[in-house]
Amino acid sequence: MSLVQYDPAAVNFYCGAHKIDGYAKDTFLEVARNSPTYTTVVGAQGHAVAVKSADRSGYIQLTLLQTSKGNQTLSALMTSSELAPGGVAFPVTVRDTLGNTICFCAAALIEKPADVRYDTSIKERVWKFLCGVLLMNVGGNSEIAIGDGSEGIEGGN
Repeated sequence: MSLVQYDPAAVNFYCGAHKIDGYAKDTFLEVARNSPTYTTVVGAQGHAVAVKSADRSGYIQLTLLQTSKGNQTLSALMTSSELAPGGVAFPVTVRDTLGNTICFCAAALIEKPADVRYDTSIKERVWKFLCGVLLMNVGGNSEIAIGDGSEGIEGGN
């Protein structure tokens, strides 16, 4: 029997050259396409046709703790995009380093600044990136090597 490993700390998010961390608890990253790749149309006589969509657009949603320094980085990128004629797009990458999942958008736009709320506990800041073309490889995670228990013990076999 094999054992597979997942570690949220091994999921990396990059916006341009900036590695963003300080993820919120629970769901901190969501990546999705806007449209299905295939849909089925069935005619009046029961003839089915699979229709392939050319739409590869999607979004990446990142949820940070309000205390994350990543909020300042994303705010600066958002401001530069707002001030530039036509906006500024950034490459965005999500990668699970213990697995094979990687999602990439070469030219993402930050939809809007994160909403800000304060109260007596730590809140979240949600950043949504709009992607004209979202490439996704949804993979699994690596198996953990299982030894005989003597690894790291002096005198072990």
